[in-house]
Amino acid sequence: MMTCKHGKEYLAEEQRRMLEAIETERARLSRKAGRDVGKERAKAVFLRKHLTRFARGFRKDFCNNICPARKTCRVKYPS
Repeated sequence: MMTCKHGKEYLAEEQRRMLEAIETERARLSRKAGRDVGKERAKAVFLRKHLTRFARGFRKDFCNNICPARKTCRVKYPS
């Protein structure tokens, strides 16, 4: 299996976007509950309900649109 030469950038951007997505989930859950549900609750719900779809979508977006080596990389992610 080939590995990405831009792994550090990948992980940093993935972490940034995941934290953003967890905050969005927190806002959604808090509106629904009528009170602040807290970061830990939002994180637990996000990981349980959205992590797989988030990870797949993020990898596709990063590899096809963001990665500096996207035009020459041999580690391709299908469109």
